[in-house]
Amino acid sequence: RLQLIDDLTYEDVKKCYRGSTVSKYNSQYHKLFQTVPKEEILMKVYSCALLRDILLQGRLYISRNWLCFYANLFGKDIKVCIPVVSVRLVKKHKTAGLVPNGLAITMDTGQKYVFVSLLSRDSVYDVLRRICTHLQVCASPESDGKLFGINIQFHPSFSLDG
Repeated sequence: RLQLIDDLTYEDVKKCYRGSTVSKYNSQYHKLFQTVPKEEILMKVYSCALLRDILLQGRLYISRNWLCFYANLFGKDIKVCIPVVSVRLVKKHKTAGLVPNGLAITMDTGQKYVFVSLLSRDSVYDVLRRICTHLQVCASPESDGKLFGINIQFHPSFSLDG
């Protein structure tokens, strides 16, 4: 019988991951991001870089309700925590306008984060499409409907007020 992860308890899911790489990263995830509830189970971890004044090489941790990035630069911890509900736009990004290995995530505050050096950008994009259920897929006019030009955008009829 196939059982979706939504039907399982936190303890059941932990048993499934026991001994796996995800279990190792789940423990690390909660040590790094203590504001994330312990019940929040890590879904995926990706090596990438956050584009700032310089590239900050680190990891993107994705769970059902959080997108978290961690890097360590010269002994200084750099952490970004993005609640999934605050994501308003996810757009595929080309590094230096050429290399299709990035994603730009815009929050409801207008804050924008660009993650590059993703070895499997389309895989990360698909995971974000699955967890950002409050967004809809829209093809941008300049993309001619090609996969790299597809954006996830905030649906105007969606309201956080219910």
